[in-house]
Order: sequence, then C-alpha cells, then structure tokens
Amino acid sequence: GSVETYSGDFTASLEAIAGQTVTAGSVNAQLQAVVSFQ
Repeated sequence: GSVETYSGDFTASLEAIAGQTVTAGSVNAQLQAVVSFQ
C-alpha cells in the first residue's frame, strides 16, 4: 500500500542522492588532478 510506495520512493531518493554524491566526488577528484598537473 502507501507504506510500500513511500519506502520505494525513499529508496529511490537515497540512490539518487548517493549517485549525485559519487558524481560530485569524481568531478572534484578530476579537478584536483588537473590542478596538480599544472
């Protein structure tokens, strides 16, 4: 019912947040690598 739907949305939100965090981390790592090479 509504609880299952809520938990599904919550899980999807966590996955989206985790994906954004990982992406941001890799971008920061790439920027730091570029800066270190200069």
